[in-house]
Amino acid sequence: MESSHISVRNLSVHFPLGRQLFGKPPVVRAVDDVSLEIPKGSFFGLVGESGSGKTTLGRA
Repeated sequence: MESSHISVRNLSVHFPLGRQLFGKPPVVRAVDDVSLEIPKGSFFGLVGESGSGKTTLGRA
């Protein structure tokens, strides 16, 4: 069995929306609970609509 080159489990990226004096600021869920495996030596593409989190996933 070939091992994975990249493996991601339950990745979430949230960004705060502004600031608040009291309590936690509201957040935007840019990426929520993403898991993927990319086998060594394979090619893949990440496709989605504008604003769907493709760049955020790549940067995380």
